[in-house]
This record gives sequence, C-alpha cells and structure tokens, in this order.
Amino acid sequence: MPVKFKPSQSVRARGATKTTTTHHWMKGQKVEVLEKELESIQEVDIDGRVTTKKGKGKLKQKILNELVRREIKPYKTHFKVVK
Repeated sequence: MPVKFKPSQSVRARGATKTTTTHHWMKGQKVEVLEKELESIQEVDIDGRVTTKKGKGKLKQKILNELVRREIKPYKTHFKVVK
C-alpha cells in the first residue's frame, strides 16, 4: 500500500451532492513540503536537546523513509545492497 502524508480529504461542492476526494500521498508531495513538515515536528526541550513532538514519531519516520527513497543528499544512506 502507498504511504499517506495526511488523511484523505472529501470536499462537497456547494449545492451539489457530488463529493471530490483528495488523497495526500507521500510520493506526491514536494521535497520542500516534506522538509518543512520534518522541521515543524521537532522541538527543543528545556535542556536544549532536539526532540520529536509527542505523537509525531510515525510521521517523522515516514518522511525520512520517503527522503531516503528519493535519495536526497543529507538523508541518503550509505548501505550497499549485496546480492
């Protein structure tokens, strides 16, 4: 199954019964949007440590996985696949 960035959104046009569903897939988001969301997930605690906001760990891991899949430089892994 494809990975979702945020829940799907159903919008009903005014005066009509037809609804339009917008899906927010991870691979459909721009790199700038992913990096901005990754920065907004992090916070600094009293001791100056960078931590993840409560309940956002799963989203953080999804974003990092997508950036590694796209081979973005700071998130690129150095592991080689051995066949």
